[in-house]
Amino acid sequence: MSALRRVGALLVLAGLLGACGSKADGDADAGPVGGLIPPVGGQAASGGASGGDDAAATFDRGFAADAAARADANAEPFVPEPIVEAFDPQVPAAISADIPGAPMQKPADCRAEFVSVVRGWVVASGGAPIADAKAQVCVHLASTGDLLCLRPGTSDAEGVFTVELPENARCITKVAMRVLLPESGRSTMYCPIDITGTVPVVRLTEPFVLFGTVPVVGLPPEAPEADARVITFDDGLEVDFTPEAYYSGGGEYSQLSGRHVPAAARGLCFLGQSPVPDGLYALYPEGSVTGSDFAVRFPNSTALPPGTVVDLFVLGGLDCRLADGTSVPEAEWFRYGAGRVSADGLRVVSDAGVGLPCLTWLGYRRESE
Repeated sequence: MSALRRVGALLVLAGLLGACGSKADGDADAGPVGGLIPPVGGQAASGGASGGDDAAATFDRGFAADAAARADANAEPFVPEPIVEAFDPQVPAAISADIPGAPMQKPADCRAEFVSVVRGWVVASGGAPIADAKAQVCVHLASTGDLLCLRPGTSDAEGVFTVELPENARCITKVAMRVLLPESGRSTMYCPIDITGTVPVVRLTEPFVLFGTVPVVGLPPEAPEADARVITFDDGLEVDFTPEAYYSGGGEYSQLSGRHVPAAARGLCFLGQSPVPDGLYALYPEGSVTGSDFAVRFPNSTALPPGTVVDLFVLGGLDCRLADGTSVPEAEWFRYGAGRVSADGLRVVSDAGVGLPCLTWLGYRRESE
């Protein structure tokens, strides 16, 4: 991690330990960060700048929430469960149970969607509930367009979580969910939530699925951090990796891991109606990347012909930006560049100057004709 990012991380922690409502300095290159929204009903939201700086504005406080979560997380190593493409878990009764005191009346001056509570549940692939997961609601305010990522709720033994939105963050136009289990080796999941015409209490009957990842075998030493090296993830995915250009508030370089995930697996909420990827990978720990040097090479597992052009996709997360500064919206399956199949047909290689903008989920698909 670079010196500037180390300083930024320390400032975030200092702000987290201070009184609620105080300001915390952002990363040296992240731009101004707003203060916390006053707590309402035990919740507080992290605020930020509007417009193109949405992702940067929520970056530090989103990872600050991770830092708080890690204090209580079970960090014991685990063996990732098999990925199950089709499973049918029983929806917990708590999803439909009453929520006493939940605000139900939409204010007359709210001309957008009104959401006061989000309740959902978290499972592993196969349907086993995950306790102690952190579920973070990110909203776009109708009044200003600002993006706010709220303090996360925590899942119980059944995997169920409840997040009450602060009063000044209920009249909204868009919602994305960020769900993670800190220090677990499970890839962070981002899901867009359709709130069109919804009632104030949103009950999500489809579970959030957190996929376990496989540690990198033969990980090169982190030092010297300014030197690029090739990291080989699960299934032969290669990434040109420079530690100095990578920052994660949810883990360390030594914890790098990934996993090939079948595109037909249940729980890939971010794909929505997008075409099915030819290759899809979950990465861990979630983190941001500076610059365009993180080239990728996929195994050509679908036997695309040499020279075939492909589109490269990444799942938008906190502070996920292209090299030109373009923000990748949270929970969006975003085309970030192109690549092509190598002359020997063995690999799908990103084009020169096309670098992975963040470590979340990564994939490719043959270019649409």
